[in-house]
Amino acid sequence: MNTSLAKRPKAETAQTARQRFKRVLVAVDFSNDSRKALICAAELAAEFDASLTLVHVVEPRGGPRAADLPALTGDASEAVKFAEAKLELNDLAAQMLGPCRMVETLIRCGLAFFEITEAAKALGVDLIVLGTHGYAGLQRDLLGSTVEKVVRHAPCPVLVARGETTRIAL
Repeated sequence: MNTSLAKRPKAETAQTARQRFKRVLVAVDFSNDSRKALICAAELAAEFDASLTLVHVVEPRGGPRAADLPALTGDASEAVKFAEAKLELNDLAAQMLGPCRMVETLIRCGLAFFEITEAAKALGVDLIVLGTHGYAGLQRDLLGSTVEKVVRHAPCPVLVARGETTRIAL
């Protein structure tokens, strides 16, 4: 029997959500928009007693790489970007430890949308949370939309966080 969520009682729907969202992944590019997404993801993780994984993707200048670490023969500035991102991401994770039961960090190299969706698959996450810059028109066409591509290729639900979030201060 196929019962939709709309027909289930509210208590049953809430219980299903609590059981379903045990691993939340949030993509962080250190912009204000991604910090808003991080706040939203932390609140959800706390509400559902879920683990929270922060992922940052370093996009190489010379094109995407399949590895999780910068190539040893690559540009030294990429290795520096990788190291700086790891420090900043670990800093954000430490701030989330209060409201969240478990916080992990992950740095990947390559195309952002691909690495985010691959991390979600590899980790078996139940929800991806992303911030959006809100580009439209020609700007979006030229830059592409990481959010749009993640939504299209994600193995799980994707929450796009927009607007002001003030419940958890970073």
